[in-house]
Amino acid sequence: MFDWLMPGIPRTVADEPDMGTVRRIRESVMSDTGQAVESDLLLPCPFCGGVPYVQVNDLSETCVGARVVCGSCHASTVHEYQCWRVWHGDDELTRTLAVGRAISSWNRREGRNDERGRYGDR
Repeated sequence: MFDWLMPGIPRTVADEPDMGTVRRIRESVMSDTGQAVESDLLLPCPFCGGVPYVQVNDLSETCVGARVVCGSCHASTVHEYQCWRVWHGDDELTRTLAVGRAISSWNRREGRNDERGRYGDR
């Protein structure tokens, strides 16, 4: 069901996040305005080749939604939700994991099932 998610992103409340994946997502962030995140993990828009960004919304105290939007043609993914708070020690990971879910969704490409095609490694 969630085979398109980056390895290390929790699929259920019982799953632990992989801190290597969390670091990879955080290190990929080129800018973060609080509502828009630019990441070098994102593949170009499949429709126009434009540069996409992740739109992030805090929906409640326990839920963060994120979707990827093309900055040129405005094509987008549906919102991906991280609806349980995830902690690693004192480090709150919920927002980072929501961004990772959105990146995973955007980077899905027909005919590209290899890890490079799914997770933005060029």
